[in-house]
Amino acid sequence: MAELLNNDKSYSGTQLLAASRIIDRACFSTSIAYVACKARNPDPEACITLAKQLTGCANGMLAIVTKSCTEDFEKVTSCLYSKNQDLSRCRPELTAFEKCAATVSPSPSPSSLKK
Repeated sequence: MAELLNNDKSYSGTQLLAASRIIDRACFSTSIAYVACKARNPDPEACITLAKQLTGCANGMLAIVTKSCTEDFEKVTSCLYSKNQDLSRCRPELTAFEKCAATVSPSPSPSSLKK
């Protein structure tokens, strides 16, 4: 499983939280397939291909939005750091970041918009 984390950039939990809805929308179908695979297979190796695809999707989305929306991303992560990871207390920053990300990220699937 170590090869899943073998990339040039690692992200903090706060950064992942800030981008979680963007990642969810972009990687929704892969995430569902991975969770279903894990539910069917207790063997960690059984779902490795899907795990790699999901990790790649998340890392790809983070790379795109952090490059294109750097200022907004930094504002929301800074807010989350200072507000004890409470998304509800960083709503204006999160809204601005997600608005920027929507202009650069792939369109989400219709099913992921129902959340």
